[in-house]
Amino acid sequence: KLEAHNKKLLDLASKDPLTGLDNRRVFNRSLETELDRIVRYDQGFSLLIVDVDYFKRVNDTHGHPAGDAVLQELATRMQRAMRDADLVARLGGEEFAILLTNTTADQAHRVADKIRGAIESHPVPYQDQSIGLTISGGIAQFGPDGGDLRSLIGRADQYLYHAKDSGRNRIISSDSALVPCQA
Repeated sequence: KLEAHNKKLLDLASKDPLTGLDNRRVFNRSLETELDRIVRYDQGFSLLIVDVDYFKRVNDTHGHPAGDAVLQELATRMQRAMRDADLVARLGGEEFAILLTNTTADQAHRVADKIRGAIESHPVPYQDQSIGLTISGGIAQFGPDGGDLRSLIGRADQYLYHAKDSGRNRIISSDSALVPCQA
């Protein structure tokens, strides 16, 4: 009974209650651990930050329970698309982060655009409705986009906002800042 209670407390402290994904604090800790591993073994990783385009419209049009269902479904879809070594977290609101271990920027771009395309082409069912969505994202690569976590997260955010400012429903990285990847 104590073991179950302790597990519940750990989940409350580390998991996002809506999606079941890791929360921001756990994600940041995982980034620090990954950074230590990369330095030790001279490997790379990519950081993808995605945001649901026009999410406020979902809540305003369909209601907050529909918005919650959308976030839960997106979390499930992102987890299915990742390898066991990757980490998906909800940073807050409609923003998610994905740590792609031992992944080049080009590989990360392919994964991210695959997720983007799957979300765009498969509306989320909710009650008797079908809610169409798109996401925008920014990919930062450890090394070229920053050698510490703060600069890496800042760069991924910068690319995310560039994706939103240049039309949404796209993934931007340093390699694609001028030519956004879009299906």
